[in-house]
Amino acid sequence: MKTQPYRFVVRATQSIAHGEAGVNSTGPNNTTLFARELALLNREQISASDVDIQASIDQLLRVALVPASSVEFLTTLTGGELLAVIFASQFPLIYRGEGEGLFAGAERYQYLTTRLVDAATCCSTLPTAWAYVSRKLSLSPPGSGWHPPLLALFSLPPFLQSAALAATLRAPEMIVMGARFIADGMKTTSWRYAEAVDRDTEEGVIYEATEEQVRQLGANDGRMLAVRIPAISGNSIRHNLLRAPGATRLLTELGLTPDREIVPIAVERFLYSGGNTVKGARAPGACDLYEAVVRRNYPFIDALGGSFDQFLLTRSNVSVASWIVCRENNWITASKTDGQYTSDVSIFDLVSEVTRTRSGIGGKDKESGQMIFSYETLAAQTAFLIEVSFQPYTSDLTIGAVMQAIDDWQGSGGTLGAKSAQGHSGFIAEHYRNDVRQALAAEYLSYLAENRDRLRQGLIDATFGTEAVLCGA
Repeated sequence: MKTQPYRFVVRATQSIAHGEAGVNSTGPNNTTLFARELALLNREQISASDVDIQASIDQLLRVALVPASSVEFLTTLTGGELLAVIFASQFPLIYRGEGEGLFAGAERYQYLTTRLVDAATCCSTLPTAWAYVSRKLSLSPPGSGWHPPLLALFSLPPFLQSAALAATLRAPEMIVMGARFIADGMKTTSWRYAEAVDRDTEEGVIYEATEEQVRQLGANDGRMLAVRIPAISGNSIRHNLLRAPGATRLLTELGLTPDREIVPIAVERFLYSGGNTVKGARAPGACDLYEAVVRRNYPFIDALGGSFDQFLLTRSNVSVASWIVCRENNWITASKTDGQYTSDVSIFDLVSEVTRTRSGIGGKDKESGQMIFSYETLAAQTAFLIEVSFQPYTSDLTIGAVMQAIDDWQGSGGTLGAKSAQGHSGFIAEHYRNDVRQALAAEYLSYLAENRDRLRQGLIDATFGTEAVLCGA
């Protein structure tokens, strides 16, 4: 069927940048993380090892003592939260007193919280998370006296380490609060400190995990873990792969290079970004008729839809999806490519951090004219499986418009993601199988040539071939 999904693989020729939406981490050494999406992973996708979960937990708890006053609180936590609290507590336990680096002063726990969130987002193991937080907080290596609890944490099975990081992402403030609770309690195991702060001396005890906590961590019953893994958003792929090259091709074939003196700016906005309805818009009574005319006249618009000044097009006939070819996504990419595209590499091993400088507005201090910024990238040669899906009964011309846009995307440089001006996010396409629908692109170009004058005028007067101006704002 012509409306079956069209799949192909693109491979990065440069490192890929695609920042997470939202604010960066607060404070110095802030970093823009790569965009991520939540995915459910099973044990085999995280680690295929079969280990004694109970023995691993017991080994950790024997060397990570907690104050007796914290035991009741710890019993209320899930298994993942328990491990996360013990991990986070090592920072205030090791760097106690006045603290060190950025983990000092009144804002130390705020900085610890934000850096733990970033670490839990971009790391898949506790050792790499520890290294990340230590680097971002400018902490020195811990002394040998702290090696046993850290080694026990770092030796936990990968699934347990991922559970601790996932728990940190779900409730970072609670995790840091619990860590502080443990650290403050352990201070009072010293009679000198307890006397100085007028508190009773506490005893450090070995916490025994509850049966429920062990069951949550050790159940081998198909239990899955929600993990945020890097991904390029569908919106970015839709714009870069289809909308931008498709709009440029339409204007070029009609002799309308993007020029506001010829094509109304509202029409350009509609073609390149999908448009927007104006404030107080009221759909005209003939909007269904207008939509049918526009879709028939402009297959590119029929594919991607959009919003005119007064009404929205009711649907898009094309949708896109993508998956990074990595160990975590093998079950998807293998099933969609007959086993042709799989990988033994974890997605977390493909992520790195780039630090750059740029000039800012100078002030009284000379250094104020330069700003240091960091962001995550994915490795060059990372492969993505792209899937373009069509609604049933999508016309040949609409499919041809999409195929032409994909060809033009590759011809114009093939970027997905961000920061192409800084040398990132370039791709080449690998069509893993020939598709007869690629020939429909020629039919689409012939249609534009045969109807050039009519289609051109519809864009110039913003009517798109209807009797009303649809883009006038």
